[in-house]
Amino acid sequence: MTEPARIRPSGNDLYYCDRLIEGISAKDFACLSDDKHGIYFKNLDGIWFYHQYGSKITSRFVTKHAVSFEYIAEGYAKDAKTVFIQGTKIKSSHPQSFRVQSNIFAADQNAVYVNSRSSEGFQIWTDFEADSLHFFDPDTKGSTFFADRFHLYQFNGHFVQYDNPHHPTHQHLKAQLLEEQPDVKAWWTLPEGFETQLSPVAEHFFTNEDFVFYRFKQNANDCPQFWRPNRDEAFIILPDANPATFKELNKTYGADSASVYCLGKKIAADPATFEALEGAFGRDAKGIWYNGFFLSDLDASDPQILTTKDSAFVHDRVTLYALKSNARIGPNKGYAHQVKPEKKGDATSIALLSNAFAKDKNRVYLRGEAWKVADPASFECLLQNDHTEFAKDKTYLYGSSGKTVFKKVNGSELEVLNPFWGKTKDVVVYFGFTGEVMRNVDPNTFEVLDDQGTAQDDTKYFWLENGVLQSRRR
Repeated sequence: MTEPARIRPSGNDLYYCDRLIEGISAKDFACLSDDKHGIYFKNLDGIWFYHQYGSKITSRFVTKHAVSFEYIAEGYAKDAKTVFIQGTKIKSSHPQSFRVQSNIFAADQNAVYVNSRSSEGFQIWTDFEADSLHFFDPDTKGSTFFADRFHLYQFNGHFVQYDNPHHPTHQHLKAQLLEEQPDVKAWWTLPEGFETQLSPVAEHFFTNEDFVFYRFKQNANDCPQFWRPNRDEAFIILPDANPATFKELNKTYGADSASVYCLGKKIAADPATFEALEGAFGRDAKGIWYNGFFLSDLDASDPQILTTKDSAFVHDRVTLYALKSNARIGPNKGYAHQVKPEKKGDATSIALLSNAFAKDKNRVYLRGEAWKVADPASFECLLQNDHTEFAKDKTYLYGSSGKTVFKKVNGSELEVLNPFWGKTKDVVVYFGFTGEVMRNVDPNTFEVLDDQGTAQDDTKYFWLENGVLQSRRR
């Protein structure tokens, strides 16, 4: 039995599920598509899109170019000039080369389009070589991959990220490409053990006669698109890099005579004037770069750079930029480590307090993210262990792991006894692991016995055993 049309004309009016659509004429009406992605229809004005998700109804005019308009699939449509996703124009799209690959991927010569079902939404990926682009069918675990001759990419359910093409779990992908394109100079035609034959440029970049490689090590910092290599190291080809002229600039940047590269990615910096600065910062004639992203609003004449292992700040005389480790690269494009303007920050007073903490006259920052604490003016760092850092203001104790606020600890009274213990007149604090306010421990009788974690009060004895706090009754 055929389902009744959700949208229908009646005289000069249009109805959606018997609800009048106000302000849209039914003259010259024709329904072009009707599926879970929405409804495209035309009238005398042109093309419209209509969609209901829950109680939210979207109705928008799409284009007046009705003659060349066609619905493709999965919410995509196009006319002679552009491609649309659910009625919204995709800027810089190329309708002549556009194709839908699956319910996740579509592509044209300019971009790969990812129709994510997660909160990240529709995404656009532009870092690929169009001539060698290849899509794979989803595997048994639902993972979705695509590749060009330089990289393997995975959509992880939320966004696209680079993957290690040489990992053993991807051998079936390599075998498929090797069978279809055995003579292409690409990652899949590299012989087994190729990495042992590479010539080092320096510590981080390597070459053979065809390619330049960046060696990713596990947990590499400042990574574009959440790089997570699934082996101790991965050798990634730098697109179009020239082995004969390539130079390593620091652990983040390299360049040949034509291009600059950040880790495994070509960036738009000027190779003739580019210089690597501290950490993931760099500078060319146009200005300052961080992690391969250009800071267009920063006065580059005298930038002040502050970095630690987990924090990064840069400022001119007016504006402060702080590291956002989960920042969006651009509209719907995924995430990367970036420094972004801190609107309420103060460029003249920013100072690093520790690896994780910094502050200016207005606020405190934890790993570059503003953190609202009770009293920034009195905020100071205390100590750290292998898992967290501790700080206090005149009101509370703070831990950097999970932005923990110890509200039972009066910061103005807190006395640090040694790297393991502290106390106020009301509570005893253990500074091991991520911190703990001790229950049923008497601060009046509490005393430390050495600098190895041993302590006692009038009822209990405490000690560390293999890094774990132990106790027994006295």
